[in-house]
Amino acid sequence: MLFLALAPCLLLPVAPQQVLNEVGVIETGLEPGGLEFVNGLELDGDWLAAGGSGGWYEHQMLWQRDGLGWIQSSAPWAGGFVEIDGPSYASAIHEYAMTRVFRWVLGSWALETEIRDQYLSLDGERLLTHSFLDGQAASVSAWRRESAGWTKDGLLVPPAAQVYAACCYPTGLSGETAAFIARGSSGDQAVHVFTRQDAGWSLEAELVPAEFRGNPSGDCHVLALDGDTLAAIWVDRTTATAFVWERARGAWQERLRIPGPVWSLALEGDTLVLGMGFGLGVALVYERSQGTWVQSARLAAASGQAIGRAVALEGRQVVCSTLAHFPPSESRIFFFELPPFPRLTTYGCGINPAGSLTVLAGAPVPGGSVRLGLDNPLGTQAPGALALLGLSSRPDPGFPCGSRVPRAGMAGGSGELLVAGDALVNAVGLWHGPGRPVETEVLLPANLALVGRTLYLQGALLDLRPRARVPLGLTEALELEIGPSVP
Repeated sequence: MLFLALAPCLLLPVAPQQVLNEVGVIETGLEPGGLEFVNGLELDGDWLAAGGSGGWYEHQMLWQRDGLGWIQSSAPWAGGFVEIDGPSYASAIHEYAMTRVFRWVLGSWALETEIRDQYLSLDGERLLTHSFLDGQAASVSAWRRESAGWTKDGLLVPPAAQVYAACCYPTGLSGETAAFIARGSSGDQAVHVFTRQDAGWSLEAELVPAEFRGNPSGDCHVLALDGDTLAAIWVDRTTATAFVWERARGAWQERLRIPGPVWSLALEGDTLVLGMGFGLGVALVYERSQGTWVQSARLAAASGQAIGRAVALEGRQVVCSTLAHFPPSESRIFFFELPPFPRLTTYGCGINPAGSLTVLAGAPVPGGSVRLGLDNPLGTQAPGALALLGLSSRPDPGFPCGSRVPRAGMAGGSGELLVAGDALVNAVGLWHGPGRPVETEVLLPANLALVGRTLYLQGALLDLRPRARVPLGLTEALELEIGPSVP
């Protein structure tokens, strides 16, 4: 049993249906330069962008963070579609079938490139574009920023024949994974997932929700991609439902279904925000811990005004635009702050064996406990090996990967050290063989100052026999985010 005598604590999900009201609001209005309604939001660092309609034409607004508030800034272009990622700003105008990419240089946005395409996704040094123009090839263009500027990196072509306006939007981009909607090989609308290898971009999967297979009226209007998680809103004549898929070793599996009406969504890491449609007018927040999604909060305007037409998420901050845009409703953007969530996340880059450190029970909340199991699933050490558990306030600098340590892998080669080198290490028991893990309990003090803190745990098995094949075997690691207990 490991006791933590730190200045903070451990975890249960935030109370279901916890209602959170806004902490701030921006009027987008109908005054000159304003937006009649906001269809898209982007929140990144010190920038907030909104795209929509400014009185029968595409328009956008831009704000820059100023301390705890926001000040309106001049948008570099007028497109209704906008994405911001770090120092890059990309915007597209539907009517002109034109995308422009800007770079923040010396206090202003400088034009980098202009592409005769629209409907874009931006992630770091990569960009996707596509046009709905009749007669154009049904494909998505991939771009990459090089030292000489933006160059085409490939063409993503769905294998099935396409129909005008059925391909290839919306799009999503995360690292070297791209996604877009097109007619699939089964004849249904499908999320086409492409990945980039040395040989270029190739199709990895066609995703269709099980209940929409064989439904010719089913279509996807919104999608978001982040790492190995993809979320999309599927609609037909009567429903608008959100689905979540997760990827493991190149295979995608449908993991979550949320009935609607769902209007918009935002995904970042283990947090999903859904803007709900007419009749609800709120946003719902879902959090993932140990592979399980839990509804944690309900976001609502204190005035009762319906929200959720567009949502954006960064860290623990959420922004939502108003749902309706006709009088007497005014167009506004609401800001919400999500509280810390008690979360357990196994991490590592596949060097230490899966199942070597498992969560058996418990939740990281003040006064709570988490029960862990330490095992060598490969059976390369002898029963009686000493189990160790290390705890640190910091992960290895390569997080979510770690540093290679020679002769510390359970497979006999190098192992992966996943916590900082200053970790506090305790002996927690003797191992009894594969499938019979050493069980240990991590106890957290009942100290509310711990809420919002993150701890990192990693185990090891030490085989003390003189001629042990694997003297030291490192386990996977666990990220422990401490949240408030249920009231």
